[in-house]
This record gives sequence, C-alpha cells and structure tokens, in this order.
Amino acid sequence: MGFDMGKTSLLSVFKDYAENTPDALFAADEGGSVTYGEAFGMVLRAAAFLNGLGIQRGDRVLVSCTQNRQFLLAAYACQLAGAVFVPLEHNMKQDRIARILSDTEAAAGIFPEGGEGTELLAAAGARVVLFNELFACEGEENGEEAAIFNGDASDFRGRLPEKEETAEILYTTGTTGASKGIEITHANNIALAENICFGTGMREGNVELVPLPLSHSHGLRTCYANLYRGGAVLITDGVSKVKMVYDLVANYRATALDLSPTAASVLLRLSRGKFADFSEQLDYIEIGTAALPEELKSQLIKQFPGQRLYNFYGSTESGRSCVLNFNSGDDRKFCIGFPSKNARFIITGDDGSEIDSSAEKTGLLACAGAMNMKGYWKQPALTEEVLRNGILYTKDEGYLDEDGRVYCLGRKDDVINYRGIKIAPEEIEEKALKFRGVEDCALIGLPDAASGQIPVLCYKARPGKVEEPAFSKYLAEVIEKEYLPKKLLFVEEIPRTSNGKLRRGALRELVRSGQA
Repeated sequence: MGFDMGKTSLLSVFKDYAENTPDALFAADEGGSVTYGEAFGMVLRAAAFLNGLGIQRGDRVLVSCTQNRQFLLAAYACQLAGAVFVPLEHNMKQDRIARILSDTEAAAGIFPEGGEGTELLAAAGARVVLFNELFACEGEENGEEAAIFNGDASDFRGRLPEKEETAEILYTTGTTGASKGIEITHANNIALAENICFGTGMREGNVELVPLPLSHSHGLRTCYANLYRGGAVLITDGVSKVKMVYDLVANYRATALDLSPTAASVLLRLSRGKFADFSEQLDYIEIGTAALPEELKSQLIKQFPGQRLYNFYGSTESGRSCVLNFNSGDDRKFCIGFPSKNARFIITGDDGSEIDSSAEKTGLLACAGAMNMKGYWKQPALTEEVLRNGILYTKDEGYLDEDGRVYCLGRKDDVINYRGIKIAPEEIEEKALKFRGVEDCALIGLPDAASGQIPVLCYKARPGKVEEPAFSKYLAEVIEKEYLPKKLLFVEEIPRTSNGKLRRGALRELVRSGQA
C-alpha cells in the first residue's frame, strides 16, 4: 500500500494496515512484539474501555511514558477514544505533573502500577487507569473482547477523528522559560509523518530502532512515520544496553536507526565498531534533537560509508521541517539541508517581513507548512507571537542560498556578533570539549561598547584538572583567531534542562550578575 494523501488521521492508516497486512510487525521491545492486527485490536478494545469509564471526545488524558509498545498503543487508544493524548516523561517530578494536570484539566491518567502522579490525579478527581488494566487481555482471544483484529472492517465500531481535531498536547522542557503545551492536530501528524517518510526515502515495511524518549516529539514522530509506511519500530530505553539493542536490530532485521547525537556517540563507543556489521542491512540513519558535531558526522560516515545519513532540523512546534543527507557529498558549513515535503522557508527581518538573504545578509528563519502546530494550549497571545497566517517565526538566524538550501547559524540571541563576525557557539564548544579535563562548556556573548559583543567561554572542570594557559594555547591552535574566545571563565555548573538542553540565556544572566 503506497502513500494515501487523502487520509485524515494516522488511525485511519493504522486501520487499513490492520485489515490488509494484519500479520506484519508493528512494534517490538525487550519484552516481545505485536503485529498490526494484534495492535489495532488492542487499541480498539482499550479505546472502548476508556469510553466506558466516561472519557469523552476532547477530554485530555495524561499518559506516563513506559518506553515500550504499550505506551505507543495507549497513545493511539486515547486518540481513537476521541481524547487528547498528553505524554508525560518517565519519572517526571510531582510538581511538573501537577502543573500539567492543572493546565490540561485532565479527565484521566494512564500510569504503570506505583507510578508517580497517581495520587495527584485521584485528589483532583481524575480517573487513574493502570496499563495492566488497559491491556488486560493482551494476546487473549475471547469473543468480542479478542485482542486480535481479524481484518473485518465491520469490527470497527468507533469514529475515526477528523483532521482538524486535536490529537495531542506536547509539553516542552522550558529551555527559554516556562514549559508550554503545544497543541497538535491529526492533520499535523499526517504532515509530520510525510516529512519524515519523504525526507529519508523510507521504504514501505521499514523497521526502525527508536531508543529516544517517546514522551518527546522526535521519537514519537518517528513511530508515527513508520506507521504511515506500514513499517515497524523497535523500542528501547536508550542504547546503553548494547547487547539487547544489537539483538533487536539483528533479530528483527532493522533497516534504519533513529538516534540523537548523544545516543549515536554512546552507541559507537560502547559497541566498539560492532554496529558496522549492519552496514549492508541498514538503509539509513537519522539524527535529530540537537546540533550534530562535525567529529560525530565523520565517525558515522566512516562506519557507514554506503548508508544515507540524515540530520533533521525542526521543533515541537514545526517538526522535521528541513533535512540534510550529510553523507551525500553536499555537506556545507551551517547548512541544514533542503525543506521537507510539506515545508516552505522564508527569511525575515526582526519585524517579521520577508527579506532577500545571503551569507552576508542573514535574518530569521520562518517556516510555513501543514506540520505547523495548531497553537500553544490556552495561550492565544503567545501563539500570535510566533504563528501568523500559517507561518511559524523562529529566533534562529540563517539564510537561503540560490538553490534553496537552508542555513542556520543558531538562535539569534546565541549567535555572537563580534566586530561584525558571526560566531556560532556550537563550533567553538565542540572543540573546547576535546581538551582534557573539560567536562562541560558554553560560549556566550557579552555586551561590549567597542566590539558589539565579546565571546566568553564558560567551562566546568574538576578543580586542578584544567590549567588556563594550556587551555588557551590549545584553543588558539584549533580555532581561527577572529573566532577565539576573548575570555575563559571557570563555573561550578553549566545550567541545563532535565533532558540536557543548554540554558544559554540563564548562563548569561548568571555571568552578568556575577553569580557564575
């Protein structure tokens, strides 16, 4: 079955595959696997169970991430029941659960037994559902309660969602302020899946390893894309259990890997080159969630010279909007590739008006497309700031070239303008981290009357492990003179979010106030 552009939701795609290819692999994890027929049957029954508890169309349902196939099925069950799926990170802190619960006014929550947050929901009058309740009949055949879908469309008794209905609310980790709920429609998810499928050249029946958190947009959307192509996902909780990951990839004949830069580094290091065994088996590897260091690019190209290696650019608000095959021989400095299938980029000035851009005349990236969010949940004023007339305006500085490639220097507030020279912090940080003893670092720009801004490198190291004269000498050897940090500053800690994203603005404030 090829692409069907007329589908209004991923659930309608799911239903079609369950009817036409019920025995095809849908998902596998350390505990086992499930086919499309089995999976859709479980989703049907779970959706009916939720409706039976009084969950109505539009109700929000919190789902604690268990990072396995049941979490993915719970997401689809919520949506088939007409509810709005709200994923929670594994072991999310109580205060954050409380904020999301209050913000969404959730009617229910799905948690593992003993999971954090169940008492909060109960106190708020929300229904608590355990995963083992929701999927109590997994693998059993018992009349109308059978977990196996037999491929007969008449078995379907629910209503598939309309494309403009809200499918989910995804909460950000809050790198630049309070966490925001990002409202995504079913039509958005179809467009996001198409961006990934067309961007990677995903073949039908793809089998992809997904070790990234399914509570975050990147990993979740990779699962959506594989469903859209009738493929399967192999779900793991990270890549540190290398043998288990290796066995899943080998046993299920994985054809793709979805990794973050950190996961790719860990996998390459711990596997000691063993994953090169799969070089003929794999079609592609995709990387996302953070900037991809040049050294890691080189390592991946060396181990997988014949594979397509993709780096995706995007956000929770506008996912997978640009893609680069960095193993194509067309990798250029600051280039993030070409717009994805449903995306169109423009460059704007600070006032939001479109400008002609170049390497010498940069502006802010803005993107139009069907994958753009519906808006920030219950925050119309904030939505209006970034999403106008279908165009999502970012704070990323960049430009377009004559062939349509998109270039991104980084967040405008993070790119340092030193005497007219634009300095991208990630490049400097990548080189600084290679100096022995440096545990973490961040380059920030501080105001300077003569130069506009001066680049200051803040670094974390164990006491006595880094001698600044030697560090300065090393940096001078590996960084061009005009890009060199003008000051080195030892700090006790580099502020980061719970999932490791750098809070550069917070660091600037600490340095300015003398608290760093």
